[in-house]
Amino acid sequence: MKFINKIAILISWPRELDMFLNLIKKFPQKKLIIIANDIKSNADERSKSNSVIIKLLKKENIKFHLFSEIYKKKKFKILISTGETCSQKISCYSILRFCYAHTFGTIIQLFKVSNFFLKLFGKPLTADGKNCKLGINWFPEKSIADITVKFPDGVDIKLNSYPYNFLKKIFDIFLTYSDLEARLIKKKFKNTSCMKIDYYRYQNLSKNKKIFFDFKNYKKLNYKKKTIYWMPTHIDNKFERDQNIILWSEKLAFLNKRYNLIVRPHPKTILTNQSIIKKLNKLNFIIDDVHNRKIGNVIKNSNLILCDYGGTLFSSIYLEKPIVLLNFLRNSQFLNDLRFSESLDLRTRKDLSYLELSDSKEKIEKLFKLALVSNYSKNIQKIKNKYFGKSKAYSVDELKKFLLTRLI
Repeated sequence: MKFINKIAILISWPRELDMFLNLIKKFPQKKLIIIANDIKSNADERSKSNSVIIKLLKKENIKFHLFSEIYKKKKFKILISTGETCSQKISCYSILRFCYAHTFGTIIQLFKVSNFFLKLFGKPLTADGKNCKLGINWFPEKSIADITVKFPDGVDIKLNSYPYNFLKKIFDIFLTYSDLEARLIKKKFKNTSCMKIDYYRYQNLSKNKKIFFDFKNYKKLNYKKKTIYWMPTHIDNKFERDQNIILWSEKLAFLNKRYNLIVRPHPKTILTNQSIIKKLNKLNFIIDDVHNRKIGNVIKNSNLILCDYGGTLFSSIYLEKPIVLLNFLRNSQFLNDLRFSESLDLRTRKDLSYLELSDSKEKIEKLFKLALVSNYSKNIQKIKNKYFGKSKAYSVDELKKFLLTRLI
């Protein structure tokens, strides 16, 4: 295996190009290698996603290597990764786990006793039941680098389990956006290097509203209207998949006459369910399905942000925008999982305005009007400090210097 004294960045999902771009631009090109994830997967969204990554890198004229070209052939001094390759390997253990999940695990699911086991053992003991796949998660970072750096992909952490134990074996250095996350990492992983960084993705944001003109259906935009940007999360479980978009789109469709209501389905949703796009078009929403969207520009230039759960909620808080949260079905498995894991998403309901699916049109209209005209700046600054903290964060230049000094 050939050793290369350079810094490598592994791009696992299309959106990560936007996350890494300001960092990529700062590094001397002679010291940097970009790796595109092309690991084969039985997940439909993964295979489609990998081809999109390659197209985007070519479009940006960024030189890159495929993971398949690197693996077992080259090893770098430093690798930066989100840990989101979502790759799987088949082993004896994975085969036994698969057999258990599709027998005993499925029975546990069927009789709905997983919550009992959760309270008793801290695990549902289903091994994902019917949803269990033959392979087990595999993280390739250590196989291609001496020093591995965990790049943050959001602030939507699970308080009762984060950081996950397996991460300590994969990463040597942890980067984070928030003081809270840094405290959790330092408490659980003793003597681990952890650094708070700026949200590089949102540096040097444009205030030019012409950014909307690269929407495929930009003709629907009326610049006399206020713009509302809706970013629903991806619900992955089989029985509730995309229901957050379907149910809320029907509730919010009446607002399209009054506002530019732009909906950006999660990239995974777009890759796996094109029928969602058709439904949203029928309801006259403006759809943003551009994979490499400079998401910070759109958030910054919108008048109001709609979120439900996930990282985009905290991105909007970071950018200090007016936000209305859209709650999902109270008894859904999706929400039950968030409650059990003590997801930070749920805590935001104490600080931000939210709507329920049962709310009337009158209540929805009233809350939107209030959010669009109220003096939001002082309140959102307090909320931002609560979730991100006030401690100094490493700039792009400071992180670059820190990593370059670790090269031989």
